[in-house]
Formats: sequence, C-alpha cells, structure tokens
Amino acid sequence: MRPRDLVAISIGAVRGRVTRIETAADRDRGTIHTYIWIAPTERIFGALPAGPLVLRELGGHVRGRGQWIFGSPEYRVGESVLVFLSRSADGSLHTTALSLGKYEVKGEAGTLRAVRRFGAQVAVLDPQTGAVEHDPADEVVELPTLLERVRRAVASSAAKAREPVLSEPPELHRVALEPRPSFILLNDPTSRWFEPDAGIPIGYAIDTTGDAKLGLNISRAAVDAGMAAWNALEDTPIELFDAGDADPAEFAPCPDTSRIVFNDPFNELDPPSSCRGVLAKGGFCNNEETRTVNGTVFHRITAGKVTFNNGWGSCAIWTPCNFAEIATHELGHTLGLGHSDVKSATMAAEAHFDGRCSSLTEDEVAAIAFVYPIVPTPTPTPTWTPTPIPTSTGTRSGTPTRTGTPTRTGTVTRTLRRTITATRTSTVPRTSTPTRTLVPSRTATASITETPSRTGTPSATPTVTSGPSPPPSPSRSRTATRTPTPTQTFTPSATPTPTPRPRPGDWFDSLLKAVERLLAILGTRK
Repeated sequence: MRPRDLVAISIGAVRGRVTRIETAADRDRGTIHTYIWIAPTERIFGALPAGPLVLRELGGHVRGRGQWIFGSPEYRVGESVLVFLSRSADGSLHTTALSLGKYEVKGEAGTLRAVRRFGAQVAVLDPQTGAVEHDPADEVVELPTLLERVRRAVASSAAKAREPVLSEPPELHRVALEPRPSFILLNDPTSRWFEPDAGIPIGYAIDTTGDAKLGLNISRAAVDAGMAAWNALEDTPIELFDAGDADPAEFAPCPDTSRIVFNDPFNELDPPSSCRGVLAKGGFCNNEETRTVNGTVFHRITAGKVTFNNGWGSCAIWTPCNFAEIATHELGHTLGLGHSDVKSATMAAEAHFDGRCSSLTEDEVAAIAFVYPIVPTPTPTPTWTPTPIPTSTGTRSGTPTRTGTPTRTGTVTRTLRRTITATRTSTVPRTSTPTRTLVPSRTATASITETPSRTGTPSATPTVTSGPSPPPSPSRSRTATRTPTPTQTFTPSATPTPTPRPRPGDWFDSLLKAVERLLAILGTRK
C-alpha cells in the first residue's frame, strides 16, 4: 500500500518511541493479544488522544500458549517508529493493515530514513504489474519524503467522521500482563497437527455466508476442493474434512474447531483501497507440547483459521479458480507448511492464477511426507518357552511365558473404550477328598495387535492371554484379537481315586514302606 492508500483507511498517524511491550490472554475468550506502548513525539494527522498510546495487536505468547498471524507488524522496545493507526470496534487502536502500516525510523538527525519490513513468510503483490515478491527486502524511504507524501494525501482526502478513540484498550487493567522485549516472530514456528498420527481427521467449520461476490456454493466448493487435494496425497495420514456450517466468527479467539470465514464480518481487517491492501488473514494457535518428527521438533497446532477480507469482489483477480488456488494454499498453511522456494509449487509465495485451481505439485507431496509421515504401529511379536509347573502327580510343561523383545510393524488402530464381558461357570465339582480335579485339557493362545478393545467370553477351556493364568474353577476368560498366534496345548491329568477304609495290620505295612523309603533316601545321599 502507498502512503495515500494508508491515509485513506487510517484515522491517524504518529511518530514516537516504543517504551513497553506486554502480552495477555483473555480468560473468557482465550484470545491472546500483545500490547505496545508508544510515547508520541509527533502526531502527524488525526484526532488522537493526548499522552501515551497503547496499541493492541492480535497474537503473542502467554504461559505456554502461542498465536501468530503472518504479516503482523513487528515491534521492539526502544525503537523509533512511524505508525498508521486504525480504530477497532471497541475504540482501541491497532496498526493499520498489519505490517503495511508500520515504519521503523532509523538514522541521525538530517539523515533519518523510514524502513518498512514485512516479517518472515510474507509475500508482497504489486497490483499494477501483478508481480509477487517472495520475502521482500525492507522498503526504505527518506523520512522527509514519506512525511510529505502523507501530508499531501491528508490534504486531498475527504474528512472522516470522528468516532471516540481510546488511548488504551478497555480491558488493559483486568488482564494479567507478561512483559516482552519484542513482538516479533523470531523463527519460523515449526508446528504441526498431532491428530493425524492417531488417525484423527481435522475438521474446518465453514462460514455459511460465502464470499460476497462468488456466493456460498462457489466459495464452499473451492474450500472443499482444496481439502480433497490435500487428502489425495499418498503416504500421509492427514485427512481434512468439511465440519459443517458455522456462523460468522471472530478471528481473534483460538477456537475449538478450525474455521474459515468470509468477508471479514467483524471488521478485524482494514479494507482495501484501490485493490490494494490485505487479502486475507491466516494463522494457527499452538501450545508448548512438542513432538520430534524426522529430526525436527514441532509444536502442536491446536486450531487453524482463515478470514478472507471484504471489498475485493470488484478486483480482476477474484475468480472462482483463483479463489480455489488461494484456499488450497491457505489450507497448507493451517497444516504448518510455509512458503516453498520452488516457484511452480502451489505453496510458493507467488500466486500463479494459471488455471491450476486446487491442484498440488510434487513439492507439496514431499513436504507433507516429511511433516506428516505414516508412523508405524507397535505390534509386539512374543516368543514362548515352556515352564515346568509342579502337580500332585509330578510335573507338567507347556505354560506360555513371554520372553524376548517386541518388534514393531503394522498400522495403529485405536479404540478409546474397553469392553469386558465375563461370566462365571462352575465346571469342577468338589469331592469328599481334598484332591482337586484339574480340567483335563487346556489350550493357551495369544495373538497381539494394537487394539485395546477386549471382549471376555466364558468358556470351560480358558483362553490365556499374556497375563496371568486364570484359576481352573470357576473360569473367567478374556479373548483378545492378536497376531501372530503361537498355540501350545497340554493335557495334564490328575484323576482322584476313592480312599479305601483302613484294615487291621495296614498300619504295620505302611510303617515298613516308610522305613524303606527313608533308607533309600539315606542311601542316595550317601
């Protein structure tokens, strides 16, 4: 935007010094804002309050949560600035048109320069030539020249209706502020969704008003086509879906559901002037939870959101196909992708408007494969060794014992709820003697998958998993679907015999047998 474009949509402009920067979160709405204190040295134009001014910008970091809007103006404590100002709905002030409305003043008296920088991951479109500059260099202009252009634009512009303007946001004294040395994106925020790793799709609620020029059907079809393009990429777990209708919503809060809104219904963007200005505002919310994927540490994205600006319908670029390309590109940003250095890629900073609509390129395939690879699912493969178990008649073998190290293969399927059904069945009667009758046959089977849902089935022949063996009676069994299934069968028997009534003289025979066994033992030890 040129100085006259900024003047046309701003309520004023000041020169001054940044004296303080603090962030806070609104407890009711979850919105994160950064507050910039400016001590004015010159009010260039506009009916602005006297004394220090406090600007409220969307985004920042508070207690482990973050929100960033690409293209936001960057401020540092102590820097000298020239700022164009716009009024928010509640009367508070913010920088006009994101980073387009803020200049840093540098140099010494007599050689002062105004420097406008656009921040990381920002592209600038020249509406006259159609050229797009990726990560543009700082724009530098002599300060006297810039001030002269602003004053000429003010003199030729129509007078604006005066509305009350606040020197500080109304909520400033009720939020918990955290000091910051700067309001700046220091590094690219490597962030991604964690849901695809668990097979959970990502839904976007879509504003039912649709774009004012294209209409709801075309607007929604463009967004849905963009989702389908990302879903069609192979070897990735991501799945985006249209989560249904939504009423127009503010961009500022971090929502529970990602959303796409048309026409800037809450006037959170400054309108374009002569087809110049901000096309849309996009960003995501993240938190401090991290996960390392392909050697890169990613923060967790908790919500993605896009708001398209109002007022572009009369501009030549606003066609259904071009709108689909923009929507596909913006969905890539909500997945955590930045701009590509490959000029032909859909995620390149330069819009192509070459009829590709919602299609993607090999560059997006490679990017998604890196950020969202298919994560192998753990599938333990046990080995089994028989362990002797003493019985009343000797020993038996065949009880499965799991040893070794599990190997990981396959794909994870997770069930959030576990169901256990068990019935007790008495199958072993007690006799008059203390001898227990064992179940004559027992089969141990085990197979392993990553499905935690289990269903227990009563059976006289218990099915044994990798846990402890159930008692012979009463029997309860749980059957888990697992692979592979090493099966071992053992058939111990211990048949009880009736105890005969003792006869006279039997005690003497028993005593002789006991002496013989004792002598045999002593002889063995000798």
